[in-house]
Amino acid sequence: MILTVLGSGTSVPQRERSAPGYLVRSENRILLLDLGPGTIWNLARLSGVNPGMVQGVLLSHLHIDHCIDLAPLLFSMRAPEIEREAPLRVMGPPGLNRYYSSLRDLYGHWVEPAGYELQICEWDGETVEWEGFRISAAPTVHSVPNISFRVQDVDSRSSCIYTGDGEPTEDLIRMAGPGVNVLLAECSLGPGKIEENHMNPTQAADLATECRAEKLVLSHLNPGCYPDDVYRDAAEHFDGEIVIATDGLTISL
Repeated sequence: MILTVLGSGTSVPQRERSAPGYLVRSENRILLLDLGPGTIWNLARLSGVNPGMVQGVLLSHLHIDHCIDLAPLLFSMRAPEIEREAPLRVMGPPGLNRYYSSLRDLYGHWVEPAGYELQICEWDGETVEWEGFRISAAPTVHSVPNISFRVQDVDSRSSCIYTGDGEPTEDLIRMAGPGVNVLLAECSLGPGKIEENHMNPTQAADLATECRAEKLVLSHLNPGCYPDDVYRDAAEHFDGEIVIATDGLTISL
């Protein structure tokens, strides 16, 4: 299983960091985690993946910097060059159905499926299997409903957890089970900074320890979160490998 960072930034535009978006791939099975602005263009630019190849989308929450590219993704699949036939599954938090309905109200048939089945589902607490991936979810503490995802390749058993945004919960830690290969954690706060609904490097590192993660990937970095400082702070609290995400970073699990 391969994880590619399509966007390692936040809602604040940065020269070298796009808004949040991630690709999980195992052979020809492809999932997208979050769809911040520009994600589908980075999908093509950084990974060479055609939107028509995507089997599933997991949206952590409905803040603009995490979900707005759902409309461009669906719009692109109406292009004759895509020729999509396989179903597309989109799972996210409560409110996802209403969000998609609002897109249909605004854009009409341009965001409706043509020649394929579109499945929109709000997380109901159950573990599901999509195209050889076992997907679990757990809430975090955020200003709107946010769900973190655990994605496991059924064949290789490799796994990663993506936190989305927010402070961790016991449910998230329990979801890690005996451990995960990679914890992909938001780290939008700089060292020593504490705010509700987000994590700093210490909090993310403590979470990685509690989840028994082999590797911690710190992403969702705001301007002023300097990589060297973020790494140094996290390393004081986590003994495993630490990686500061950059756009285009690819990790094999």
